[in-house]
Amino acid sequence: MFGFGGSEAEKLEKRANKGDRGAQLELGKLYFGGKGGVSKNIEEALKWFRAAEAQRDAVAPAYIGMAYEFGWGVPQSDSEAVRWYTISADRGFEGAMFDLGNMYEQGRGVPKDLIEAERLYRLSAKKGYEKAKAKLRNF
Repeated sequence: MFGFGGSEAEKLEKRANKGDRGAQLELGKLYFGGKGGVSKNIEEALKWFRAAEAQRDAVAPAYIGMAYEFGWGVPQSDSEAVRWYTISADRGFEGAMFDLGNMYEQGRGVPKDLIEAERLYRLSAKKGYEKAKAKLRNF
């Protein structure tokens, strides 16, 4: 797929095609941000995030959720964003706990629930997520 030899992305793709969950996640991140010598390609990123998620990766579903939240490469859907953030949060990813808290705070894709939002922010902060710690200072 790549027109250059030995790049980070090319090495990751070889490993990702062999089912390496970590490589699938990292390759998805490269495509998501247009980094590592590849052009930004949300559809390709989602392909790799879905592959990593199928192997129960904790972080990949948060990227899928973000795509749905903002309509990047998929139809915008708050309820789908919540679904994917929930999967990621349930697997222990503190970034998804924070993002899910935002959805509850704003009532996007779920009924507005400040108690649940605060609970999620606290879980995220307990795991060291700085954005959650900052949010709680003003919540």
